[in-house]
Amino acid sequence: GFIWTVLLPGAADAEVIDIRYRGAGEPDKQKFNHGDLIVSHPQYWRYLARSTGSFHGANGISSAGAFPADLRNQLLEQGVETLYEIYGSTETGGLAYRRNTSAVFRCLPHLELDVTGDDPVFVHRGLPERRLEAPDMVQLTEAGDITLLGRKDKIVKIGGNRVSLHTVQNTLEQLPGVRQVAVRAFQTDQGDSALKAFVVMEDWGDHASADKHLSDLLTACRERLKSHEIPRHFSFGPALPVTTLGKPMDWPINV
Repeated sequence: GFIWTVLLPGAADAEVIDIRYRGAGEPDKQKFNHGDLIVSHPQYWRYLARSTGSFHGANGISSAGAFPADLRNQLLEQGVETLYEIYGSTETGGLAYRRNTSAVFRCLPHLELDVTGDDPVFVHRGLPERRLEAPDMVQLTEAGDITLLGRKDKIVKIGGNRVSLHTVQNTLEQLPGVRQVAVRAFQTDQGDSALKAFVVMEDWGDHASADKHLSDLLTACRERLKSHEIPRHFSFGPALPVTTLGKPMDWPINV
C-alpha cells in the first residue's frame, strides 16, 4: 500500500483518491476512467465488481492475498484493462507479479529467484546479500517464470527437535469434535520455544466449556503426538483469529 499509494503517486505527481468511502448507493461516485490505477485487495475488489458497472479501461493492482480466478475474469469483462497481482508476504514485501492471468508469476525487476540451494530465495539484483526466502514452495520454469507449488510445511525447533506445524495442525483437526485449528510457535518467559494452538470446536458454546475441551484434547494429544509436539497452551473460540482482510493473525495466550 505504501509503495502504490504514497511513493508512486509522489514520484508521478498523481492525485490519490480514497475510494473506500464511495457508497454502492451512489453510482455517480463509483465511476472510473481510462488510465486510473485502482489499488486494493481481493476482498475489496469483490465489492467493486458488485458495485461498479464498467471500469472504462482503468488498471488495477491487488495484493494481500491470492486473487480468485473468477473475480479476475469478471473484472476484465467489466472493463479493467490490466490487472496486476502482487505475490509476497508481510515479511518479504512484493516479490513477483502476474498480469491478467492466474498462471505463472514473474520476479519484480529488482529481484531474481535463486534455486541453487535447498530452499529457493529471492535475491536483490543490486544488493546480493539481501536474500528473501520464498513464502511458498516455488519452481522456476525454463522461461524464467515462477510457479507456486503450494504452502511450505513450516518447520520450527522445539526443545532441539524439528516440529512441523502443519502436521500438528492436521493431527488436531482429525480429533473428534474439532472443526478448525491454528498452530504457532511462541517464546516462553524462560526464553525457550513452545507451541500454542487455537481451536474451534464443533459444539463450541462459550468459554465456560473450555476446561472440558482442554482436558479431552490433552488426552487425545498424548495418544497421537510426541511430547514436544503437544501445544503448551490452548485457546478456544467460535472462529480462528483473522485480520480485517481475512488473513490469519496471532492471538494472546490464555494464562
